[in-house]
Amino acid sequence: MSLVNPSPGPDGTIASLSRQLASGHTTARELAEQSLARANQQQSLNVFLHVDAALTLAEADAADRRRAAGERGPLLGIPVAHKDIFVTRSWRTTAGSKM
Repeated sequence: MSLVNPSPGPDGTIASLSRQLASGHTTARELAEQSLARANQQQSLNVFLHVDAALTLAEADAADRRRAAGERGPLLGIPVAHKDIFVTRSWRTTAGSKM
């Protein structure tokens, strides 16, 4: 498997990463590992309130298993970071509040 630039795909789109997953050129785990490495390299920018590498990799492995079972979807296996205003199962949500 070749590694890809996870932000964004070679043609500048998430669709490109989705195609690479579908074709087997990469895996969700590889994309997650690359995204985590990039987040780690960019810590000085203070972009993320919380990064959970173990949960990220577990979710990526689950996505790879779902893909192997034949499930498809345009975002299945694509790493996603979102603003801290969305309540998400298993992830800490503060909405930017110190309360």
